[in-house]
Amino acid sequence: MAAAVIPIIAAAAPLLQPLISSLVMHVEHIFGHKTGPTKFDNVLTAVLKTASDLATAGKIPGQLDPSSIATMIESVVQDLKARGVLNPETAASVVQAQSNTASIPQSLTLKVLSGSLQLGQ
Repeated sequence: MAAAVIPIIAAAAPLLQPLISSLVMHVEHIFGHKTGPTKFDNVLTAVLKTASDLATAGKIPGQLDPSSIATMIESVVQDLKARGVLNPETAASVVQAQSNTASIPQSLTLKVLSGSLQLGQ
């Protein structure tokens, strides 16, 4: 049984780990200290849904079970703790930096005309 899950985890990890890291930092910022079970449950719920959607879309070769996802989350949490960045203060600055960025599709061009910004395609 465990051997059957390994290819799924190998395919899912690169897709889910950045999401997990971001979610962990966001829930740390929102809930703060001493709320570990609440933070964990929130991240687990979001990642379970995403993993299911990835499997349905054929991006990973099967469904991940909650215990595998929980292990992935715990691994990310331990890594963030080891690097000293998992605390409400650092999480607040990371969340703020992420909310100040915007993604612009490649087909969109930006033109600055007379001090104003215009979007065109």
